[in-house]
Amino acid sequence: MLTRIYNNYKQFTEREDKQTNGVSAAYAKECINYEQDNITNLGCWNCTNCRNCSYCRYCTDCTDCTECIYCEDCKDCTYCTGCEDCKECRNCTWCNKGINCTYCTNCTNCTQCLDCTKCKTCIECKNCVDCSDCIDCKYCKYCKNCTYCKYCTNCEDREL
Repeated sequence: MLTRIYNNYKQFTEREDKQTNGVSAAYAKECINYEQDNITNLGCWNCTNCRNCSYCRYCTDCTDCTECIYCEDCKDCTYCTGCEDCKECRNCTWCNKGINCTYCTNCTNCTQCLDCTKCKTCIECKNCVDCSDCIDCKYCKYCKNCTYCKYCTNCEDREL
């Protein structure tokens, strides 16, 4: 898809063709391959090395993502919005329910997360709610009102 240089993000959001990718002038100067980086993307802003992404912002090395923001190395993400500093996510879905996710690393199969903070090495997460201070999570399912989590393993149907 076509990628154009815009003066600022506001000008990018006001473009006529919403499928056109955009980059800031500073980004274009720093990342000279911006056109090639966005050739398979739709409506993305300042994305690098992403493939088949749609309406993402500031993503890096993502594949098949939709509406992600500030993600890195994501795969198969869908409807992500409001995510911050996500890294190495895999197979995420419905990330818009996880609006307040921060510092996530190595997430796998996340679904319906909400208010997650300081997550690390998460695996097989599902239906998470109110998570905070998570570390070394594994095999999570049906989590609710998690707080001050550490060294979590084999989580299922219980509060951490």
